Amino acid sequence: MKKYIYGNWKMNKDINETIAYANEFNNLIKSVASNVCVGIAIPYINLAKACETFNLANITILAENVSEHESGAYTSQISIPMIKSLGVNQTLIGHSEVRQYLNESDELLNKKIHACLNNNVVPVICIGETLQQFENGATEQVVIKQLDACLANIKQEQCANIIIAYEPVWAIGTGKTATSEIIKKVHLIIRNHLIKLFGQSAMGIPLLYGGSVTVATASDILRIENVNGLLIGGASLKPDVFNQIIKIASC
Repeated sequence: MKKYIYGNWKMNKDINETIAYANEFNNLIKSVASNVCVGIAIPYINLAKACETFNLANITILAENVSEHESGAYTSQISIPMIKSLGVNQTLIGHSEVRQYLNESDELLNKKIHACLNNNVVPVICIGETLQQFENGATEQVVIKQLDACLANIKQEQCANIIIAYEPVWAIGTGKTATSEIIKKVHLIIRNHLIKLFGQSAMGIPLLYGGSVTVATASDILRIENVNGLLIGGASLKPDVFNQIIKIASC
């Protein structure tokens, strides 16, 4: 399976900063190894310029979220047809900050995932537990509940078009990274549960790890069983740092 190195800019960078980043990225990365997929989730306002400026032969541009509605009286929301009109065919769904600050439930996320799959957009589905849940030993219960709710009524043949990102909330932006043992354990739980849902087809679903990933930790994390890539926050904001992680994945 390919390795996925995806960045998430969150609410960072204006248009000029996006252009500058893209130009530097294009100069740094003339080609990407055939076994690596590179992507960055970018704020809505910068998507059009990103698609114009980045060399799309080397990188996939993702949205950071999307509405479950295709059109209508939903002021401030962005639809799947809108992002597709720019050439964007992947989006994050259910990032912990979206769950927390926008109060998006698993049931709503399920609607968004169905809308993505029905419109040939790949959802990168984010799951993970809070610090309190982790300390209470509820990690397995939480991730399985999130998977069951988010993937409700998804057909087996559709699972080839989804990506799962495990991001322990307590390790996002905190500088804390889950130990290799924790990552291995949780990714195995996720893989086994996906197999229960979809059979052996689930072996083809990429599982990404996210949570304060750095150049120093990337190599070790990528060697863990059932880790097929990384979802990177802060370390994706600088092209040279992001490029170092891409090079690590290419080895």
